[in-house]
Amino acid sequence: MSEPTLVCLERLSARPEERFVRCVALGGAGPGLALDARGAIVWMQSTGIACALRMSRDGQLLAVRSRDALSVHVHRAGRSLEAPCDKPVVLLAGDEIEIAQARWRIHLHGPAAEIHPPRLLSPRRWVAMAAMATAVVAGCKTDATGGVDGQAPDAALADAALSDAALLDALSEQSDAWAEGGGGEAEVDAQGDGAADAAEDAPEAKKSPVRPAPGKGAPGRVPKQKIEVRDFPPFAE
Repeated sequence: MSEPTLVCLERLSARPEERFVRCVALGGAGPGLALDARGAIVWMQSTGIACALRMSRDGQLLAVRSRDALSVHVHRAGRSLEAPCDKPVVLLAGDEIEIAQARWRIHLHGPAAEIHPPRLLSPRRWVAMAAMATAVVAGCKTDATGGVDGQAPDAALADAALSDAALLDALSEQSDAWAEGGGGEAEVDAQGDGAADAAEDAPEAKKSPVRPAPGKGAPGRVPKQKIEVRDFPPFAE
């Protein structure tokens, strides 16, 4: 079984505040991340699925079209493929998947620190939360027990807000680079565990942003490989 992987889906026609969704792709044959017939993201549903997004045992993100799905298309650097039913299509960073009127760009960010439902990366929400959490943790008085004004600071909130705000900035850089046809690699810290905040205080040489694994495509560089279709389901590898 492959490990859960952090995947950000970028809806290309959406408004900025609705553009990026932070998701986790799972391995195995059970319910997980998927798109329905309208192209909307669904989570842990066993019915109404047009295309499942699953991890293979060799660490690749796969799109698996359902038999009753009308149409699922994968786009990569000028290439296009209609996904066959029940045969997984390997997705790379920068690929786009189209269902109905929805078109999503794929961003891959390595192992997920936790399994969670898809959540919107709203600029207003995460920038505000990051500012609020930083002010609470850094600027408030602490009592003898280490709490803030008698209450423990919400470190988890601060970590999540700071991490997602940093991720959103990096995603925007990646998206702009792909739209321009490549060039430049955006550094991404996407672990959701406060690593983005810690990296800011670390020496430049010690920063360790999360990047796609080898063979999955690099941020800011549109992959040019042929679109691979496999003859076996992802859970049977």
